[in-house]
Amino acid sequence: MLPKLILESLDRSRRIPLDDSMGWRALAGATGLDMPPMDVVTSLVPGVAGSVLEDVRAEERPVFLPIMVTAGDQTSVTHHALMDELRDLVDPLNGEFRVVGVTPRAERELTVVYTGGLEGQYGTTEAGLYWRKFGLNATACQPFARDRADRVVEFAMSSGGGPFLGPVGGTNALWPRSLATAAVIGDNMRVTVGSEVPVFPTVELVGPMDSFAGTMRLADATLPPFYGGMEWSVSVPQGVPEGSTLRLVTDPRARSIRMDGQLAAGRVARGSTLRPFYPGVNVLDVSAPGGTDETRVRLLWRELHRSLW
Repeated sequence: MLPKLILESLDRSRRIPLDDSMGWRALAGATGLDMPPMDVVTSLVPGVAGSVLEDVRAEERPVFLPIMVTAGDQTSVTHHALMDELRDLVDPLNGEFRVVGVTPRAERELTVVYTGGLEGQYGTTEAGLYWRKFGLNATACQPFARDRADRVVEFAMSSGGGPFLGPVGGTNALWPRSLATAAVIGDNMRVTVGSEVPVFPTVELVGPMDSFAGTMRLADATLPPFYGGMEWSVSVPQGVPEGSTLRLVTDPRARSIRMDGQLAAGRVARGSTLRPFYPGVNVLDVSAPGGTDETRVRLLWRELHRSLW
């Protein structure tokens, strides 16, 4: 099965498959769908041949998609309707859209913004009465392809003195089975992050809990170069009242801290370090005294990949 491309609105209500099934077809020559561009910073050292590597980071990703639009019933009305639908989907005044890649291995997405390609080339060999070829240009500000759904791990309190932290619902993370009602909920719990690059999690704390303290670190203390600091940590000294949810979105692109939808950044201690989760085996330590059967600790993230395929 060859890779399949789909253009999609952010709310998934509109989809344009580029497989010729509905009049749109991806042509050969697409670029920007594999590795993102990298910015490599080097410096010279006096008396030393060559240079020294100082920093590496992924740049925003330019995407180029050659597309052909053909009216199936050979009428100009249908052709213009297909173009109208495409323009409406990719119009940057309506915001970003997604490029979805489907293979037997996975289904992944890039969120992009249109930058050009639909200005028109009439009077050339690239357009006819019932068809048109063009190259759609877009930019992905987040240069890594994401999984199509969040990975969700949820934990609940155990009414007895049984084993420690574990998922309520399905997950392939290596967690123990349940969460005991104790001041120290669990230490040295191993969590496997399958992302190819670091990911910023969303954390949801559902009360009651008198306070919350959690840290996450790599099981292997050695980080790849340029990953930055080692430990993720969150402290909520005032805890979360019964029936309330404190939601921490740690992604710097859309960072927010809200309690039941209202701004609540003051509830998180200043010493908290909202670093990403790193690929590989991570270790979580949590303390949440005052919990009941209603208490929940929920982690959500999208795993990221270098390629759309």
